[in-house]
Amino acid sequence: MDALPSSSPTTGDDAQLVDAARAGVRSALEQLIRRYNQQLYRIARAHLGSDDAAEDLTQQAWLAIVSSLHQWSGRGAFAAWAATIVVNACRARHRGAVEEDTHDEESDPRPPPPAPDEEGHRHEVRAVLERTIDELSPTLRVVFVMRDVEGFSGVEVAQLLGLSEEAVRARLHRARQTLQRSLDSQFQGEARALYPFLGVRCDRLTLAVLDAVRAADT
Repeated sequence: MDALPSSSPTTGDDAQLVDAARAGVRSALEQLIRRYNQQLYRIARAHLGSDDAAEDLTQQAWLAIVSSLHQWSGRGAFAAWAATIVVNACRARHRGAVEEDTHDEESDPRPPPPAPDEEGHRHEVRAVLERTIDELSPTLRVVFVMRDVEGFSGVEVAQLLGLSEEAVRARLHRARQTLQRSLDSQFQGEARALYPFLGVRCDRLTLAVLDAVRAADT
């Protein structure tokens, strides 16, 4: 691949970004990574139950996605195609490694005391939601995050996880029931803010993937 130009596209859908990334436009690849970083991280986080493990897997998955961009036909959603790679990577990690306890004191820190302002309250609400969702079994947690947090359709989740649509509906119903028993109604509507992967963390992963791609091409 030739040196990646620094020009940045101003508009364009996923297909245009993928085409540009295939052609070696670094800015297009960066925009694609930033667009889906949080979504893919959340899926990995739901599978693995650990912030650090999810970030590491997401970075490795992006390298696989970049090397396989030529395989995306453009007929389906890029998000679903990329999510398939993340889901498969999570399954491979579960199969191939002896799992350590991901709910120790370091990976499940106590939430900070609630701040007096509204943002502090919202942060506390998210912390409670995240802890409660982490208590779900992995099979329920993954379906809940993909359906209610990331907005994948029932058909997409069934295809991605290799389940029937009926099984997806049943697991989602069980997850929602479990959460309802644990959460007050005031916490509803905060789910889309779960497991944030923005700012410094998104920058760090994006640059790591871009640097790895550049190194592979030299």
